[in-house]
Amino acid sequence: PAAIHLAAVAPAVAIGVAQLFMTKGTRLHKLMGWSWVLAMVVVACISYPRLANPGFNPSYGPWS
Repeated sequence: PAAIHLAAVAPAVAIGVAQLFMTKGTRLHKLMGWSWVLAMVVVACISYPRLANPGFNPSYGPWS
């Protein structure tokens, strides 16, 4: 889960910074915007179980 989280966060940060310097409304800007949204959804889905149940560690499975 940590690797998936990192794999989604790194592009989201890079895309977010790039978006700040791009011309708004272009096809590339929109594509990168939706890519950022998708990356952030992955981050949120990976993070939610940990936030909802602080004792839960997905590395150990549901039996921990």
